[in-house]
Amino acid sequence: MFLAGALCLAGMPLSGGFFSKDGILLALFAQEGNWYRLAWLVGLLTAFLTSLYSFRLLLLVFAGEPRQAVHGHPLPKLMRWTLPPLALLGLAGGLLNLPAAYGGDEWLHHQLGQLAGVVHVVDPVTEYLLEAVAGCLFLFGGLIAYDRHRSFRGEAPAWYKTFLLRGWQADLVVERLILRPFDALADFCWKGLDQSIIEDLLQALAGGVQRLGDRLRRLTSGRISHYLSGFGWGLIVILTWFLLTWVKHG
Repeated sequence: MFLAGALCLAGMPLSGGFFSKDGILLALFAQEGNWYRLAWLVGLLTAFLTSLYSFRLLLLVFAGEPRQAVHGHPLPKLMRWTLPPLALLGLAGGLLNLPAAYGGDEWLHHQLGQLAGVVHVVDPVTEYLLEAVAGCLFLFGGLIAYDRHRSFRGEAPAWYKTFLLRGWQADLVVERLILRPFDALADFCWKGLDQSIIEDLLQALAGGVQRLGDRLRRLTSGRISHYLSGFGWGLIVILTWFLLTWVKHG
């Protein structure tokens, strides 16, 4: 199953992956303009790298000496029953839509209908040459991967290989330039601002509101004498305010 997936991903001729990549490259080549030619070359390079790394993955997993004594777990029944049809469709699915250049009638194209867009047509000789180039890229990628990774012995790779395998140390750069400063800033905002200033301020404010509420609560004791006393003091304040206003304007 793994081999079928790797072959389709690498673009093995007559597989579904081959015809899907060939359709994209053919559409780019049929367009006029330097940018489309550049995009076609980038597509060829991408197809070659895909083939190279697909076979590299296959060889590193199944070829050479074991890296550690770990046995894989058996697949669930659902996966065991679904993987073979998917592998078969991946390998032979391209034959369902075989182009006219190979004697086919593009059965899927007629069954699913024509997609929106412009149909790009090139002469048969050009189409054969482009497909031959794609097939050679598939073959070269597999041969280079086989030559480099057919006998893995577990030795430590050279420093430049480690550098490339780790993605040019991009993760390390992101961690040191972005993640660590952001983590330090977040820690400062949490402990320096939130806990030391904001939380203490909110606790002090909550304590003041609680003490004020305790004092105001005493006014609602339920005793009539307290209510009459409050009414009397309020009346005195109102009369005093009226008296001061009359003296000021009188």
